[in-house]
Amino acid sequence: MATAEWSDPAALAVPDALEARGTIDALMPLPMIPVGTTARVVEVVGGCATTQRLRELGLCRGARVRLVSTEGGCGGCLVAVGHRKLGFRTGELTSVLVQPDQAEPVQ
Repeated sequence: MATAEWSDPAALAVPDALEARGTIDALMPLPMIPVGTTARVVEVVGGCATTQRLRELGLCRGARVRLVSTEGGCGGCLVAVGHRKLGFRTGELTSVLVQPDQAEPVQ
């Protein structure tokens, strides 16, 4: 009997193109970067409905984003995309893979 996975492996799979470019080591889910850090969206992975919604809100490949705040108690994240600030559940943003800028985060 196979053991159940805690998540869908396909939703967390990193596209082969990213692995081939050698950028896979520098990527992390958006909620994992330090608050105040600016990053570039490299890929949005996951189910069609979720990724489509995130892209429509501006979280698409190449977008510059900044993690404004996180609320551990309620599981929310505030993200700056362009001149807008958007609120998300942390789980929604785990499918947004980013490459953080090298500069130190702004507190």
